[in-house]
Amino acid sequence: MAKLSLRLAFFAIGLSFVAPKVADSFGVSISQNPLLILCLPAVVFGSASFFATRSFARSWPVMLCVAIAWAGLFYGAGRINHRGHINVAFLTVVLPIGALIVEQRCWWLCARMYVLGTASALGIAIWFEYVINNAGLIGAFYRFGSLWNTAGTLRLANPNILGDHLALGAVLAFMLYLRDGRLNSRRQTPTEQPSRWSLACVIFLSLGCLLTASRGACVALFGGMSVLLLWGAKQQDGQRLKELVALGGILLSAMLFITTASEFKPWHTLQTRMEDRTNILSASGRVPVWTAATKIWLSSPQCTLVGLGAGMVPETLGVYFERYLPDGVSTSALDSHNSFVEWGLSFGLIGMIAGACLLWNVCCKARQLDLRDGSVNRLAVLLCFGLASMTYVTVFQMLFVAAGPLILAMLSEPEAVGCVPAPTLRSAPARSAGAFINPQSPIPNPQSLIPNP
Repeated sequence: MAKLSLRLAFFAIGLSFVAPKVADSFGVSISQNPLLILCLPAVVFGSASFFATRSFARSWPVMLCVAIAWAGLFYGAGRINHRGHINVAFLTVVLPIGALIVEQRCWWLCARMYVLGTASALGIAIWFEYVINNAGLIGAFYRFGSLWNTAGTLRLANPNILGDHLALGAVLAFMLYLRDGRLNSRRQTPTEQPSRWSLACVIFLSLGCLLTASRGACVALFGGMSVLLLWGAKQQDGQRLKELVALGGILLSAMLFITTASEFKPWHTLQTRMEDRTNILSASGRVPVWTAATKIWLSSPQCTLVGLGAGMVPETLGVYFERYLPDGVSTSALDSHNSFVEWGLSFGLIGMIAGACLLWNVCCKARQLDLRDGSVNRLAVLLCFGLASMTYVTVFQMLFVAAGPLILAMLSEPEAVGCVPAPTLRSAPARSAGAFINPQSPIPNPQSLIPNP
């Protein structure tokens, strides 16, 4: 039941960005957040795992940051929305889910379910946009991912958020492909079907990310994929690398042929946005917002020390820029478009110090475990998610409910089980939590409890 709950949770998160569009087609209005209910079984099962299993979710930097977020609900002016409560809820639910992944040793299963859900959602979104709405190939020249409602008056999705969603899915899918190649190399068996499926998802999700024309998402995709291509591919056997190069050449030739024959350029919108130098230098208007956030943070000793409080940043930025709704009274919220700026302005110097400690521990742990396993998987995930967080506040999105537990689980080292003589442990190469388990090995490694992310 625990693994089934994880399957349900990660598949639902993968489908989350298309759920409002599907509901709208049936005349129902919902947001992505109600899908968080499908994650509750995993949270319930993981609550016991959180206290019974040693995981990175229980480390002091993580617990300190969550405690600061909870404390941020008790100060600040009156809140217009529930942004602060959503922030605390998302930061809290990732802890038991991450612990459950560690206990059940199913990191790769969760990653595969997220990739499958995201690929399915992308297929549904393309069906609605280019088939139901009769956009055809012409629609590809515009930004994909807004998913307007049937009446065309309300945007049900954000291309930037959708792009980050697809970027993480593509990186995870490529990790699955490289993992299958590494296993096949060790077992000396032919390529298996899951590898081809993973590679197909890499291509499909990368194309979807490109169509969103989200510069931040494409940078996140490029960062994660580059790490895997430059360093992760070294673990592959020669035959697998030849297949990868050959497939890349075929896809490039096919893309050039399609572009020449039909003038269909999936990168057209992204290229146009990249040519606007003013928007590039100002990060599409984000730099003035970040400058204003710094001024607000230094505006008073209390704000500098403890910040504005959880969920207070958008309204405060709206007041600073004098943004109001048509009634002229209510404040129009302005997003900070940066997870780090949002955290610092929300919780002040205390939150910054705690966040810096968490980032330092995450980077050090990831580097240590990657060096021990001879991989770069943790670095690829952290780089992809970190770059995405620099252009959007990811901690308020369903994406974080998937990425958070995966990051916590891949940095965990569960307790060893079984009795193995000390000399055996010293002579055997050390492996981190998540190292590959060879079923044909006569002496099991007690630390190899979850697959190597």
